[in-house]
Amino acid sequence: MMRTRVRDWLLRLCFALIRWLQDEPAQTLQPGDVVWCRMPLAQGQLENIPAAHQIRPYVVCQEDEQGIQAYACSSHPFPRVNERKVCRISGSKYGIGRDTYVDTSRMWKIPGANLYQYYFRIDPADLERISRCRAAKAQTQTIGVGCVVRRQDEVYYIYAVHNGHFQAFAMHRSQTGKGLMVSCHSVLYALELSRTFSLDLPLKLLQQFSLSEISRIARAWRKHQRQEQDRIDPKNCRFDHPVGQMFSLSGTLYFVYLYSLRQRIYGIRLDEEGCTDYRLHREKHLDCLKPEKICTFEDLQDAVAIMQEDKVLSEEMARALLRRRRDGC
Repeated sequence: MMRTRVRDWLLRLCFALIRWLQDEPAQTLQPGDVVWCRMPLAQGQLENIPAAHQIRPYVVCQEDEQGIQAYACSSHPFPRVNERKVCRISGSKYGIGRDTYVDTSRMWKIPGANLYQYYFRIDPADLERISRCRAAKAQTQTIGVGCVVRRQDEVYYIYAVHNGHFQAFAMHRSQTGKGLMVSCHSVLYALELSRTFSLDLPLKLLQQFSLSEISRIARAWRKHQRQEQDRIDPKNCRFDHPVGQMFSLSGTLYFVYLYSLRQRIYGIRLDEEGCTDYRLHREKHLDCLKPEKICTFEDLQDAVAIMQEDKVLSEEMARALLRRRRDGC
């Protein structure tokens, strides 16, 4: 509690000092003024944001009786926003240290009660650059890996595309902030990694995540898979088909059966043209797929070794699969 009070007091002191040092402190806010404001969010949403980040700078676009309309600023380049909609302002030019990034993709209405302190004023040249970013058209986006899409009333994140089908995680609005959190249009969602979906067009594109965000989700997915595999005991698995049984998906693409667990069937996707996906894939059933030949022991051994090295399979599970294939079951 004492630390919070001291921090708040220091913040107020710094803001007051910055304003005092301005050559012409602004009495009436004008377009281009940068002010510190409390984020105009509901209390429940604010509770999911660290206290130190609830007050941030905004670029004023218009002032009225209720408050201001403004763009949000950050010392980070808004990785979830289309880059053509973000304007970078040099920090050294205004003596504020770090560069400032202005998100022009959304105009915020901020009540007068949320305004804290005047910060600095952006010159006409940078203000014109912000206007051009606002007017810039976002790059045409196609649906693929990294997209947030809507199907009917459900929201999904696409993490892979296989054979023309989109592999996706369900996204649910979060009130607790627990789990793998992502933000889509300023709304917090939790990704449900424990269950995957196969989607087909038509889908409504909501947002395209940045490469850094895609990588973060991919790392979390790999970690989740490793944890799932570490918890799997081969004794709890069923083997409804011979280990290594190949089922034709289309053309040269096959699903190679490994094991069954609960209501799911696990295997890898093998492409005879040389492109093999060594991640575990789950299917509900194989009844509609045509069984083909059984993968040789040597080929299965190579695949299992790669999966074990990538932490996709545990050592115990890898031994169990190879033992069953060697025994012909």
